[in-house]
Amino acid sequence: MKKTGIVVMASLVALSTSAFAAEKTLVSTKAPGPIMLDGIADKAWEGAKALTVTLDQLPYEPSNGYPGMKKTDVSIKSLYDDKFVYFLISYKDPTK
Repeated sequence: MKKTGIVVMASLVALSTSAFAAEKTLVSTKAPGPIMLDGIADKAWEGAKALTVTLDQLPYEPSNGYPGMKKTDVSIKSLYDDKFVYFLISYKDPTK
């Protein structure tokens, strides 16, 4: 009976860990056509699912009077074609 309990607990931990990891997984979508590398998110990116990551750690304090980005939400999208994987990373620029 004790072994069964351990196996059940281990299974629950494994399932909960994989469920948490699935929430933070970036999925790359097949590109609908050619991707233009020009820094502009065109229509091709509309079909890609975004993964949002919150960055809230500042490794150092800038010495130029700017307080740095304390908390920033970063959106990441991915597309692929027969040759390459593309990433679109976007965030709000607090200086603009």
